[in-house]
Amino acid sequence: MTDATLMPAYGRDYTSKAALLVDLWDGKDFVCRMFEYDRDVYANLADLKHAGLGVVKVRYNKLRKVALVDLSLLEAPKAPKAPKAPKAPKAPKAPKAPEADQAAWAEAMDRAIRVYA
Repeated sequence: MTDATLMPAYGRDYTSKAALLVDLWDGKDFVCRMFEYDRDVYANLADLKHAGLGVVKVRYNKLRKVALVDLSLLEAPKAPKAPKAPKAPKAPKAPKAPEADQAAWAEAMDRAIRVYA
């Protein structure tokens, strides 16, 4: 199993384990040191889970305290869904003749056309 230690990246620091877990869950970057490879990489929760890491050590409070975090208990944040585009308004439909008065309606339309013609 790979031994990994995380440290806050980009000058961030945490005074409590709770604040550290909130940023880890939010997908913020941490510097990940893997002693087997002797190099540092920037990684977030999704990267760490993809690498197959189970438990990692996280240093905080000016790197003086260490917290062990079980990544299997944390769920990686999901990408927000794109908002749906509003539906286009439907064109108004022409009025339909009532079924019972179909003949009367056709006759009235015929008279209207003769008046304007």
